[in-house]
Amino acid sequence: MLEKDISAIVATDGSDYSLKAARKASVMLKNGVLKKVTVIYVVETEKDMNRLTSLKETLEEEGKEILGRTLAVMPYQQGVKHEILFGDPAAKICEYARKNQMDVIIMGAKGRSEVMDLLIGSVCNKIVHYAPCSVLLMRISEWD
Repeated sequence: MLEKDISAIVATDGSDYSLKAARKASVMLKNGVLKKVTVIYVVETEKDMNRLTSLKETLEEEGKEILGRTLAVMPYQQGVKHEILFGDPAAKICEYARKNQMDVIIMGAKGRSEVMDLLIGSVCNKIVHYAPCSVLLMRISEWD
């Protein structure tokens, strides 16, 4: 028996890795390991992007689609909510975890853009180093 209700963030970017993280969170909810899950997609924006309303709206629509696909792979959704945030993905996910006193961030070990990860560093790497809570990384293996 766990001492407290454990709450989690599932950070999604629509990649196979993040969908695996969502499925894992759903199983953990069903088995009583987690009590609350918030699925988060962050629309990556620059400071000046708020002036580009149509682009921001397009990216938000893409975020809604990705959240929909992520929620679709979670057969058990009691205690699940979802959010779209705007800004730097790693910073926003860590900020949300801190403000909401989340216990764990569940995410894919890789995202959609491996080339950008090499150039500027991965969201995953930043979250692992700066998260205020534990981080569970999901990998895709040959036996999945």
